[in-house]
Amino acid sequence: NLLELYDNQDYQIEILIDRLKIKRNTSRNPLFSVAFVFQNMEKAKISVEKLKVEKYFYNNKTSKFDIAFTAEEKEDIIEFKIEYCTGLFKSDTISRMAEHFKNILKQISYNREQKIGHINILTEEEKKQLIYDFNRTDMVYKNNRLFVELFQEQVKKTPDNIAFVYKDKKLTYKEVNEKSNQLARLLRNKGLKEEKTASILVERSLEMIIPVLSVLKAGGAYVPIDPDYSGKRIEHVITDTDILLTQKDFLEKISFSGIIIDLEDENLYRNDSSNLPVTNNRNHLAYIIYTSGSTGSPQGVMIEHKSLTNFCLWYKEDRNLTEKDNIPYLSNFAFDASIMEIFPPLIAGSTIHIIDYDTKLSIYALNDYFEKNHITGAFMTTRFGEEFITIVENKSLRWLDIGGEKLRIYRKKNYTIRNVYGPTECTVYTTNFIIDRDYDNIPIGK
Repeated sequence: NLLELYDNQDYQIEILIDRLKIKRNTSRNPLFSVAFVFQNMEKAKISVEKLKVEKYFYNNKTSKFDIAFTAEEKEDIIEFKIEYCTGLFKSDTISRMAEHFKNILKQISYNREQKIGHINILTEEEKKQLIYDFNRTDMVYKNNRLFVELFQEQVKKTPDNIAFVYKDKKLTYKEVNEKSNQLARLLRNKGLKEEKTASILVERSLEMIIPVLSVLKAGGAYVPIDPDYSGKRIEHVITDTDILLTQKDFLEKISFSGIIIDLEDENLYRNDSSNLPVTNNRNHLAYIIYTSGSTGSPQGVMIEHKSLTNFCLWYKEDRNLTEKDNIPYLSNFAFDASIMEIFPPLIAGSTIHIIDYDTKLSIYALNDYFEKNHITGAFMTTRFGEEFITIVENKSLRWLDIGGEKLRIYRKKNYTIRNVYGPTECTVYTTNFIIDRDYDNIPIGK
């Protein structure tokens, strides 16, 4: 093939590019971006009387191509050099590429008949890293304890730490635990237990997370509902639940035949405030979050306690959450991102700041709140996150999770930006209410 190509060696490259109608760009070669040069010419030895001739090596700071491989025969070796564009590649990437290329040559020398697709470019160390090290994601559960138990352990450690902040109001870990215990006892008396569900329809407030904890403590599973949903959608969701926890303003807008609990009733918090015996196991249902319904009716995705514990322990370790962290609660109550904003911080002793609507809608106001209250980590949807990292220079964050879809822009910041997009961590199959709940094999952090 190469010999046949020499018939066209005098064809002018400019004419070729014009006829191919390739769009020109002064920063790139128009026809190819990678070159491989094999130097095997005889080198003439220069000899001049009374004159010493030496090679002059200079550091070329311009790369003609994205990557250029040069191979040169020297006595009994072949020396390779790689010239590359530092704007496209890191030195580590090129070093790894060089090792891969050597592996290819070794394998070809062992067996010239093997197909290209069967050549393994990885080193033994890389194979070990990919197959074993990266998949070492198991985590031992703390004696199979549930989120409620982990939270109550944290309450013992930091009873006076602030658990929730909303505007100028605050609740300590001890207050949150006692209030949720009181409401949980009432819910148990109303029949809420394992595999029973309670829907929660509340406005954004300081106490909005207490019914969530109460349902889990009682042994049931909670179903969060966005107050902005239409009446028809709310009724579709609450139809399958056993108890509805809500506020007076919503009672006139919906119809529910089950047990209704008014969260504004002060008598709810007059029961025994001590911890309840835990009745759940890892396989019981913890919560149900409904899909948007964009392809039909909203469908409930059911998550068990083992998955919730798994996620909380991984997230706490991965983000290095501690009692010193301040985490904003920005998400929609019925959005799955709310899980990472509520549960992992509560087993780490962190403070959760429930951000009001006005602050949420202004990037500048939100950044001011972050810096004033020393917010250390946050989650934002992609479009909002893109604007945030473009417009403001935050000085308090350690990390920022951005999810929903791929980032279109990126700005280097003094905090870590994690972009999580695409499908959910695992494939789930939903019906109107029930899905396959076997999450035993989900590796931690996946």
